[in-house]
Amino acid sequence: MLSTSAWAEDPFQDGAPCDDLWFSRNAMLDKAGYCFASPLGQAVFDNSDCQSNAVGIDALTQTAIDLIKAREEFFQCNVDTSRTALDLDPQDMARRRVLDIQPVEETLWQFEHSCVGYVGDLAPIHSAPISTAPTIGTVQPGALLNFNRGTWMEDARGNAIDADPIEPAFPEWIFAEVLGSADQHVAGWIERPQGALKLAEFGGICEGVAG
Repeated sequence: MLSTSAWAEDPFQDGAPCDDLWFSRNAMLDKAGYCFASPLGQAVFDNSDCQSNAVGIDALTQTAIDLIKAREEFFQCNVDTSRTALDLDPQDMARRRVLDIQPVEETLWQFEHSCVGYVGDLAPIHSAPISTAPTIGTVQPGALLNFNRGTWMEDARGNAIDADPIEPAFPEWIFAEVLGSADQHVAGWIERPQGALKLAEFGGICEGVAG
């Protein structure tokens, strides 16, 4: 277990992607029971079930937080924590609150690629990139998967669209927004599919691909 006191609630620059990164990092601290002292932290996470301002976290969460902090440093973020709201979509934040591990990608909600008409096997959507994490949904046939980049997104000829993994620390997982039947709209972690995210007629698991 590692102490959070050294990097919790750092003041980062206002505006996307800094608000997004601030939310992702602090949402994991909130899950761990961190008690926020800033007006912004208390407004976004409310402290109703907090335990301490120096909680312990596991190694997987530490890895995600370290990657997010590196992105914050890259963008020279300096979020004003004296305010009481983030410049983020409340519905998106609500979907992300159920996650145990937040995605690192700062352009999370500006998805670049899509698997249209999923035809693979039923796939659980997890709250973290680990098979024992809670299941928060299921990818079913016909679903639309939106995501940013990944080694398995290929064009019709089987050429990789992007050679970088979606999350460098979790190469066997994809973080995706899943839209399916019955108004399903879930964002979470999916273990690497058995078939590539390319057209089904070329051995993939998508009726169509975009991006």
